[in-house]
Amino acid sequence: MELLNKLKGGGLNAVIARGTAGSLVIKSAGLLLVFGAHMLMTRLLRADGYGAYSLVISWLSVLAVFAKLGQVPVVLRFVAAYNASNDWAAMRGVLRKSSSLVGGSSLGFSLALCAGVIWLGDRLDGGLR
Repeated sequence: MELLNKLKGGGLNAVIARGTAGSLVIKSAGLLLVFGAHMLMTRLLRADGYGAYSLVISWLSVLAVFAKLGQVPVVLRFVAAYNASNDWAAMRGVLRKSSSLVGGSSLGFSLALCAGVIWLGDRLDGGLR
């Protein structure tokens, strides 16, 4: 009961507690959905197909790290600074430039990956291709 009373309050601790609880619920629901999707993929693709799926997803995750070009911390830093100084034009410019950089690098990685699949051609398993 004491915890519920703290959550209903208007102070800073109550706001932080409500935000934490909401974040926990959303992340838990997301994890359950991902788990369910993986279970469904396992049933549909069987062992070999799911292994190929896992390999491709792992490589895409690695390439996504490089495709971001380190823009996440840069954007967080500049957006916070421009928001504090109400410099909306500069914020818009940072967001546009970052989006174009990450979009361009993602497109480049996608084209390189497609070229690699075409180049390897028949050497790749049909399910993996």
